[in-house]
Amino acid sequence: MPANPSCRDSESPEAEIYRSLDKAEVGQLVRLKSVNASSRTRERLLSMGLPPGAVFEVLRNRGGSVVVGRQSNRLAIGREMAKTLLIQPTIEHGSASR
Repeated sequence: MPANPSCRDSESPEAEIYRSLDKAEVGQLVRLKSVNASSRTRERLLSMGLPPGAVFEVLRNRGGSVVVGRQSNRLAIGREMAKTLLIQPTIEHGSASR
């Protein structure tokens, strides 16, 4: 990971600075851009339904876990794991149905 984890995707109409999930705002709809963690963690996220590119809503982000919603599921992601997930705010509206 580069010294500065923020980057821009200049080809995307949703171009925003990437940041870790633990810094996301409640109610925000975000896209998972990358996972800066072990292959075991990446596999775990896949099994929970969060592959790279997944769009989900941040439902709670205070104190311990970050709770996200995708389709009709809610997932609690530990703060340390959330720090390894780079997200990008999305311009999509409504609930995360992908």
